[in-house]
Amino acid sequence: MLLLTLALDAAPAYAHETGQIGDSTSGCGSCHGRSADATTTLAFSTASTTVYPGDTIDVTVTVSTTNAARTHAGVDVSDTGGTLAAGSNNKLSFGEITHASPQGVSSGSVTFDFSWTAPAVEGSYALHAAGNAVNFDGLDNGDGWNLASDLALLVDDGCDDLDRDGVTDCAGDCDDGDSGVYPGAPEHCDGVDEDCDTDVDESAVDAGTYYTDADSDGFGDASTASTACAATTGQVAEGTDCDDGLSWVFPGAPDAWYDGVDANCDGADDNDQDADGFDSTASGGDDCDDTEAGVNPDAVETWYDGIDADCDGVSDFDADGDGGDSATYGGDDCDDGNPVVYTGAPDDPDDGIIDDCSLRDPDDADGDGHVADTAGGDDCDDANSKVYGGATETWYDGTDSDCTGGSDFDQDGDGVDAPEGGGLDCDDLDADTYPGAPEVWYDGLDEACDEGSDYDQDQDGFDTDLYSGPDGRLGTDCDDLEAGTSPDAGEIPYDGVDQDCSGADLRDVDEDGEESTAVGGTDCADDDADVRAGAAEIPYDGIDQDCSGGDLVDVDGDGVAAVEAGGTDCDDADPAVQVCDTGETGVVDDTADDTAEDTSPETGGDDSGDESLGPGIEGSACGCVTVRGAPAAWLGLLVVAPLLVARRRR
Repeated sequence: MLLLTLALDAAPAYAHETGQIGDSTSGCGSCHGRSADATTTLAFSTASTTVYPGDTIDVTVTVSTTNAARTHAGVDVSDTGGTLAAGSNNKLSFGEITHASPQGVSSGSVTFDFSWTAPAVEGSYALHAAGNAVNFDGLDNGDGWNLASDLALLVDDGCDDLDRDGVTDCAGDCDDGDSGVYPGAPEHCDGVDEDCDTDVDESAVDAGTYYTDADSDGFGDASTASTACAATTGQVAEGTDCDDGLSWVFPGAPDAWYDGVDANCDGADDNDQDADGFDSTASGGDDCDDTEAGVNPDAVETWYDGIDADCDGVSDFDADGDGGDSATYGGDDCDDGNPVVYTGAPDDPDDGIIDDCSLRDPDDADGDGHVADTAGGDDCDDANSKVYGGATETWYDGTDSDCTGGSDFDQDGDGVDAPEGGGLDCDDLDADTYPGAPEVWYDGLDEACDEGSDYDQDQDGFDTDLYSGPDGRLGTDCDDLEAGTSPDAGEIPYDGVDQDCSGADLRDVDEDGEESTAVGGTDCADDDADVRAGAAEIPYDGIDQDCSGGDLVDVDGDGVAAVEAGGTDCDDADPAVQVCDTGETGVVDDTADDTAEDTSPETGGDDSGDESLGPGIEGSACGCVTVRGAPAAWLGLLVVAPLLVARRRR
């Protein structure tokens, strides 16, 4: 055990013979004594502590000791920035300089040399170092260590950027006190040479563009644009004048059409007022109405509207171009869809067509081939060639095209108009659907147009449970023919009807587990959970708790009701006692033996002495009679009676 302990204690002296990092700021106390030792000192040395970015300098750190017993030394150096490189007697380990092996002390000191390369970023940096001097005996006692004062290093390129605009005075910043001034900075109209080129306000980012206004109308010529911080005489900021030689020509000026001048500079053709791409006939063009863009030589003609949309000069009422206007619109062409048919045309008797319109039926004014109904024909509107018997009906346009006489808003002919005509027919394609129509239940259609559920025949607000609605929802009404039957209905007990759709009629109102006698059960009072067959009977309270047929009035079973129930048994726990001797005439007959001794309360006695009650009967006045000479039996009955009561109640 002692040898093991010595081995463990000796371990620290050799644990880091190849150098240990992480001690440069905390010291070597973990291995060479807990406290720094003044006899061990460290010192940095370098030729210069001011370095240009990226330059490399040589650095030494010397570990000295005044204790001659300390024969070897080690070191750990770290930096706050830059790059360390090892020298001849040390190494670089994870970015720090450490001894490659413990170095022998000569004349009380050891020097470690290495180099440091400055980072590219200017600023203050530092080197940290810790060193130790050891006696090399394998133990930490007798060793010493200490920290060096940090070596402060300044990385500086010698140039200043006081205004922190990213350009130093060495790089040409002509005003290092103004961050907006440096070579290449944007110029502004402020009288300052921001870009350091000795010119002021040239190419300023906030300069304006100005134009020459030769005719002084407030609008300049775009071709004369120039950029400057201020306009000169004769310049304006608006460069949209399309003719800078005429003061009455500028954007927004009044423009007279067809004078050849674009006075308002909108670029529009001065001869095309409606901008439809065709010049007006007033200026030599072919647009016959230059105020309507829909009228021009390329427009599609709409016949019979009174407008020559395509400017061809043809009558708008002569669609077939045969020179005769349609008879429908006041002309004499009986067929304006056929150019060979018109009044006065040569008639070909063999082509089946009345070419000259001379033989047209005078009762067919609209020329649709159907005689007016006023003349016995089937044309109900002889002024409209699209209306006649058998014509194709266009529904909901307000016109009875086929002359059937029916409403144009009642397509299914059920006598009720569709909403388009102000009616209430919710399906004008189904003659069986209209307000008041017989409802066909459960077909998913609202034949009566009442917007009610087609699955709620009794209209109690609950769909039948026999069908599912169109949304897949199942109903809950167990009797959809009875509005009084639904999940919200009140249940009527004992009637054999399941009003609330709970699954069965209510037969046990008081929920005592016994059905009412009204439905063949054993509960004679189904409104009281304490009354049912087998319940504990309470005697003399007038209630038949156990449904035995009446209240318990004879507990001892002697056939005589208790006094509490209006009977004569004053001790209903004793079957031997059946009457009560009060000593009063009329209660227990006291007149049958008037000659016998009477010791009733009427004569100062305490019993009746009335032998008519039977032999051997004697009792206390106003008390119960007993069997004379049988005191033991009397006591026995006093014990048995309560048991009888208890048994009766069970």
